[in-house]
Amino acid sequence: MKWVLFVSACFAALVLTLVVPGAMTIEEALKKHTEALMSIPGGVGTGQGLCEGSPCIRVFIIGKTPEIERRIPETLEGHRVEVVVTGRIKAEPKKGK
Repeated sequence: MKWVLFVSACFAALVLTLVVPGAMTIEEALKKHTEALMSIPGGVGTGQGLCEGSPCIRVFIIGKTPEIERRIPETLEGHRVEVVVTGRIKAEPKKGK
């Protein structure tokens, strides 16, 4: 297996990304798994972010329960998953016209 290391600078932060040929990107992993993650009772969103300086998948939930902790994996397609408790998320009403 060949490993490729990419180094990129963004807003003065150095981010190292290890790319495994044939591995799924975070975007691809989210596209593949978001529907299943959102079907978990208490799931309110998914996205990507930085976890301790490395790219990761974030799963947003209303609150932690044993079922949620059991059903959300620590990794998806090789990408770390972080659970973020946000509470309920509501859309803001459209402002004036």
